[in-house]
Amino acid sequence: MPNTVGQMLNTVDIDRIEVLRGPQGTLFGKNTTGGAINVVTVPPQPEFESRIVARTGEFSERSIRGMVNIPFSETVAGRFSIAKETSDGVWYNRTLDRDYGRTNVEAISATIRLTPNDNWIFDFSARGNYQDEDNSGGQCRPRPLQSTVDNLAANGRGEWTGPTYDDGVAQWGGGLGHLERLYPGATIDFWEACQTDNELGPYVTSGEKDGYLHLDNEFINVMAQWDSAGEFGRLDNLNIKMIAGHRNIYYDYVHDRDFSPLQIDGSGSPPEDRQGGGEKRYGNDFEVLFTGDVSDRLSFVAGLHWMEDENREGANCLNVLLANFDALRDPEGDAAVPCIRDGGTQFELLGDKQELGGPVVTGMAGYIRQESIAAFGHMTFDLNDNWTLDFGARYTEDERTYHLVEMGTVDGTCTHTEPDDPPVTRLCAPDYLMTYQNSFIDGIYQNSNATFTAWTPMFSATRHLGDNMMYFLASRGFLSGSFNDSINTDVNPDALPLVPFDPEFVTNYEVGYKGTFADGRLSLATALFFMDYTDKQVEIQIDNTDGRFGPLSTFSVITNAGAVDIYGIELELRAQPWNGGFVSVDLGHLQNKFREFNTFDPDAGGDGAFIDQSDLSINDYSPEWTLNLIVEHAFSLRNGATLTPQLAWNWRDDYEWRGGLERNAPPSFCFQPAYSRLRARMTYAPPSQTWQAALYGSNITDELYLDFCNTARTGAFDYRYGDPSRWGIEFTYNWGNN
Repeated sequence: MPNTVGQMLNTVDIDRIEVLRGPQGTLFGKNTTGGAINVVTVPPQPEFESRIVARTGEFSERSIRGMVNIPFSETVAGRFSIAKETSDGVWYNRTLDRDYGRTNVEAISATIRLTPNDNWIFDFSARGNYQDEDNSGGQCRPRPLQSTVDNLAANGRGEWTGPTYDDGVAQWGGGLGHLERLYPGATIDFWEACQTDNELGPYVTSGEKDGYLHLDNEFINVMAQWDSAGEFGRLDNLNIKMIAGHRNIYYDYVHDRDFSPLQIDGSGSPPEDRQGGGEKRYGNDFEVLFTGDVSDRLSFVAGLHWMEDENREGANCLNVLLANFDALRDPEGDAAVPCIRDGGTQFELLGDKQELGGPVVTGMAGYIRQESIAAFGHMTFDLNDNWTLDFGARYTEDERTYHLVEMGTVDGTCTHTEPDDPPVTRLCAPDYLMTYQNSFIDGIYQNSNATFTAWTPMFSATRHLGDNMMYFLASRGFLSGSFNDSINTDVNPDALPLVPFDPEFVTNYEVGYKGTFADGRLSLATALFFMDYTDKQVEIQIDNTDGRFGPLSTFSVITNAGAVDIYGIELELRAQPWNGGFVSVDLGHLQNKFREFNTFDPDAGGDGAFIDQSDLSINDYSPEWTLNLIVEHAFSLRNGATLTPQLAWNWRDDYEWRGGLERNAPPSFCFQPAYSRLRARMTYAPPSQTWQAALYGSNITDELYLDFCNTARTGAFDYRYGDPSRWGIEFTYNWGNN
């Protein structure tokens, strides 16, 4: 799955999940720098088994999961699963007068395995994940500058009695600010609505949009594997595996981004798209793997990987633009061509405003495609009983295409006419009329493509010490370059260097130890690593209060900021210190710093277009220290049943949610102090072990911690807290060979 859209998958009937710190790419799918998450499903088994798991809990949590494995014959087996999970959400929306944050997920999967003989295995798999739920809740919090408050009062737009801040959020727009275009006094009303939500509790919101998320993921995979089951020519054995996959993603949503009852900022799919529009993606994958043993000491893996991912949104408007391109591109012409939306994203800024001008409702239409081809090989050589060497290399060629138009709509045609009481809105349906002004000046047109290639080798040496081992690893990875798709170079040609950004590269050096002690009752794994990033891709914020880059007051772009050093240590300990007891400890320490950080200066040209900001912090949302501790004990009851209580504690050091801060600067309003979360579980299993019941709780101390935080519109910032305490019960029943 090469993109972030659609990665919220239900984990029903999963064998294991492997979290592999980066860089990865020699053996696992596509090239990555940060790492890979490998989700391994359970294949069909030769014996009948089935399982059902039911849950009920706070906030009307209801879920049921079922699995059945059926051996149809000695050569054919099938495995099928289904899941449905719902809840009312932890938020209350006082504008909509209902619980908010509703979840509703359905998942199905099916796999048929054919094993006609000892040499061949065929798997035919299909998986679907379907979400139809509310979008996320959140709050806004007033943090105005004194100058903004004074400006509003001096012009009769209301008095603000709350506090002001020297480091407050700046005004959006010139004059009295864009919010006043909604109606006189809208700015003060906005702040007061935010403040009311804050006073009513951390999970109260007042967004006026009936936000929703409709996300469908569908996958089809075919796997054919041939194994020589013995010698094959000069090889001790040979295995050839071919995997082909196809995926469809449908994404339709509405999100109120200002979390207030005013129509300030929303995004998503326009109303007419609810019946089959939205954003549609598809992708295809093919991989062939060759593995074999050349001798008792030498084995290899070699393969080819191909992937394509395509996204079309609102393509009709792009096609209309291309069909009338010469006429619309003429600044002296008067061409005006309407288009009909057929999907994609609409950004609703200041809907139903009384005063025209300023930001308008904007729609995006386009075509985005990436294709990746890679060849890779990996060799493992046992020098002797004590030393093993691994060599690997991968060649990758990534091609990216962006063809987009972001166009303003006809000002004043954004109207909400729903008769609901209380008034509920999603997005308006404005008129889309393409002209030179709204497509190339007020809007954005981009047609870009580029190809990126890289070699990424790896080497490791392992010293075996009985059941223990020490290793050294050096590996290189890269993340492909791409384009910033929201830069208008027609209006500001000086921003042209910001449109493309190059790949980032990382070289990782790691020393580690893994071992078991005390007759297997204690296992320990540690790793010390240093990661050298060059051309690091970093999101930077550019002041855009003058509007030269579009309607947003803060303009965000990704750029190759320079060199970054990341180093840290990881420790994992698993122990059975007493009969029936289990202890797990995970400790992590992470440090990062910019060795070089050159960012774009919009006020400079020529050689002065980039400025050195090496003292700024890295906006990575990562605490320096993390600690996870789990303790459980299985009590054996007289009747042979077991009662197992478990406590798990997660602690994180403090960190910043805002980037662009000077190192050692005072904490911002998005500073997250150190915090911890505690979860608990009590499980009962009878002597037969055919069923079990459990009481569980998450964040049982009701810890408040930020789930996100950033600046919002005039004088406020947005944030959301993670879920509060949640308790529930779970029942599991097994049939067959479980």
